[in-house]
This record gives sequence, C-alpha cells and structure tokens, in this order.
Amino acid sequence: AAEGAAEAGCSPGMGWALRRTYLLAWGLHIPADDSLHATSAPAGGRASGSELGSCVEGLAELLHGCNLSGSMAAAGAWFEEQGLDTVAELKKARMEADFVAALQLKPGKERVLLADIDSFY
Repeated sequence: AAEGAAEAGCSPGMGWALRRTYLLAWGLHIPADDSLHATSAPAGGRASGSELGSCVEGLAELLHGCNLSGSMAAAGAWFEEQGLDTVAELKKARMEADFVAALQLKPGKERVLLADIDSFY
C-alpha cells in the first residue's frame, strides 16, 4: 500500500488520514472499505493549468522572475501537453522556443523569457 501511495505522490510515511485527503483531492474515490480505485480526474475533468504549473519544478520561479506569473495556467497546461515535468527537462528537450511561442507573449517578453530559461540551469 505504501508503494502505491508513493506512486500517487504521497510519501510512504504519510499517515492514512493525510494520504486519504491527498488522494481525494486528486479525484480518487475511496469506498467504505477504504480500498483505492481511480475513478476520475479532479473537478472539471483534469487539474487546472495553474495547478499543473505549480507542479512543474522551477516554473513558478522562472515566470515570477520575468513578471509573467499570470501566464502560469497556460504554461502549466503546455508542460502537461508536452509531458515535461521540470524546466530542466524543457532545456534538455530543447523546446524553449516552442514553450515561449505557446505563451503568445509580446516580442520583448519572449526574449526576456528565453534569456532567463537559458540562464536558469
């Protein structure tokens, strides 16, 4: 059970009540017998872009540094669509220009963001 919880994003030492709360928040149905069965994504069918963005390591810091925190939802959704989990993965995949283009920024902000991504890691 602890291994399954770790895969779901919970640490193995996490107490059952906290683990149950975490799993319910992500749209897992826990029947009366407390066995776990995934039934659906969070409300609306999937997590929002801003929720996804907060899960992308380095993204909040990067966008905040460029005064683009308002683009978190679009950025998080783009990372999910591409299957990337971190800004470091973005750089490894050499998809920086694709990412910046997807945010539909003004040319000056595009250059600032690309420069910050380049110096980020």
